[in-house]
This record gives sequence, structure tokens and C-alpha cells, in this order.
Amino acid sequence: MATAWHVAMTHPREEELAAEHLARQGFGVYLPRHARTRRHARKVERVAVPLFPRYVFVAFDPESAANR
Repeated sequence: MATAWHVAMTHPREEELAAEHLARQGFGVYLPRHARTRRHARKVERVAVPLFPRYVFVAFDPESAANR
């Protein structure tokens, strides 16, 4: 079977940590982000935030993942 993309749900605001752990284990990971303006204490900055909060996309072959 070919590699397919799956969606994995993460803990709130821990998408980047989950993506890092999955990538370290050899999975293909996609975490789309978009720029957002954050204002705090008279300071304005542009930050990259997840496009889909609490979700990351993971590429793997279900047949070979079952044998891990």
C-alpha cells in the first residue's frame, strides 16, 4: 500500500511539539501555518500560528506502521 496522509489530533497549543516528535520518529509531517498579528502591552508583532489548531498531518503507510 502507498503512503497516505492522515490527521492527528494534538493537545491544545502543542502542534509544533507533536510535529517535532513525529518527524524524529521518521514520519512525514505537515503543519500549515499563517501569519497573525499579536498585540500585547503596546507591542505589535507578527507570529506564525497553526492554520488548523490542535491538528497535524502525518504521512505514513498503515501496513508498515502496524509492524513497528
